[in-house]
Amino acid sequence: MLEDKNPNWLLPMLAAIRTRPGSYLGAEEIRDLMRLTFGYKWARGDLGLCQESASDKEWLDQFGEWLNRRAAVPAHNTPWWMYQIYSLDPSDKNIHTFFKFFEEFLQTKGQSLDAIEGWIPHAIRRLFPSDWPREETTKTDVPEDKNPNWLLPMLAAIRTKPGIYIGAETIHALDLFTFGYEEARDDLGICGMSASDKEWLAKFGEWLALRAAEPELGSREWSHQIYWLDPSDKNIHTFFKLFEEFLQTKGQSLDAVERWVPTFSSD
Repeated sequence: MLEDKNPNWLLPMLAAIRTRPGSYLGAEEIRDLMRLTFGYKWARGDLGLCQESASDKEWLDQFGEWLNRRAAVPAHNTPWWMYQIYSLDPSDKNIHTFFKFFEEFLQTKGQSLDAIEGWIPHAIRRLFPSDWPREETTKTDVPEDKNPNWLLPMLAAIRTKPGIYIGAETIHALDLFTFGYEEARDDLGICGMSASDKEWLAKFGEWLALRAAEPELGSREWSHQIYWLDPSDKNIHTFFKLFEEFLQTKGQSLDAVERWVPTFSSD
């Protein structure tokens, strides 16, 4: 059984993201926060853990009740706190409205995000290994990973209904969801993304760069290449079209991959 090293992950994550939402999410809209946390939760569920601890759920439930009493839209009760935020602030920077009210709510409970040690993604820790040494694990520490190569199965599923799986049809939404999924795995002490999955993306970047969408971006910026080709809010379809074309040059296809089925954890 995988040890849950990080059961109460929500408040540390929020404490970190609040400091620089644009850096963590690439945007400042509440939906982008939801996409990252959805990816994080699904990874935990797929690994047999609770997606959210009872404590984290309680924070959000109580915040919903508190926000509902403020009657932004009384018909939107507890489960719909996100829509209360949209009612108060429909702008593309409404994550700041969320953090303003969430902090006000926390203070009514004698808590504050300022007092919580912020989450540090492994993607950042890898950039500064001397400042944030990464805990080494041995084979006896790490359980069997039954799903190390998760990228292609996940893409095969999301391609069928991107709006259902990630709530949008943009490459940015896909980036946030997979980032959250990878980080949850890393935070639990197993490989975030396998070498095989990384290789697929690296080779796709090289292939895309050869098509010269924007040569100066280079092979590492494949998502920016997609944006250059299609800046619309439906550009995930351009990604899937080109990614499938690339896979077929390697004798592979998303059609031949068994699709990922998210695991609903029994909390």
